[in-house]
Amino acid sequence: MPVLCAGALVAVVVAAVWQSNRKDAPPPAAVEAPPPVGRDALARETKARIDELNAIEPGDWAGFDRTAPGRKVLASGDTASRDALVAAEEKWVDDRAVSLRGMQAQLQTLIGLQSLPRESPARVNWYAEVQSVMALQSLDRTDGRFKFARATLFAGAQAAVESEVAAYHATKHFHRAHGIARKHAVDWNATATLLGPNEVAKLDALRKTCAALANPDVPDPDPDGDPDIAPPPRPKQ
Repeated sequence: MPVLCAGALVAVVVAAVWQSNRKDAPPPAAVEAPPPVGRDALARETKARIDELNAIEPGDWAGFDRTAPGRKVLASGDTASRDALVAAEEKWVDDRAVSLRGMQAQLQTLIGLQSLPRESPARVNWYAEVQSVMALQSLDRTDGRFKFARATLFAGAQAAVESEVAAYHATKHFHRAHGIARKHAVDWNATATLLGPNEVAKLDALRKTCAALANPDVPDPDPDGDPDIAPPPRPKQ
């Protein structure tokens, strides 16, 4: 049997003791990963940007765009912040559309939309509204953005034009009504196509009804000033 020198013997003893201590020692406790650095700060900044947007009157398109750069900077670096900011922008636009529809319903109840002159400030330019919505410097740049608001604005426009056409039919201005229906169909075709076949069918039904009543051999009582029945193509909404 080989004889160990003193130094080697000490090394063997130390190694044996170290191995024994390792077996008896409890496993190290699990350590939770610290939260991402700056998460609380991001949450506070996100809330501040949402509060800033909500302080702007719905329909103040310039105010929306003026505050958009701050939201974009924050959204570009954090997915959770971006989701919250996109939802806030959608709600802001939705509130504007819902408010306009509510005002329309009140006017229709009180005096009827057809009683309002075309130049009346109480009338809503629904097409201008949807154009303004689509021109916003929003975080969501997809074609389907602000779908609820666009559906609400479409419904308002459809109700308004149906009332207007009915008023012209009542006074036998069938060609004028036909021109309005055709222009309406051109203006709202892109939005209706996005929303679905039911909305497209509403445009087609109104246009065809008006076309059937507009006898080319029978002019309106006062044809001057009829709207253009073949308007130029509209930009994508």
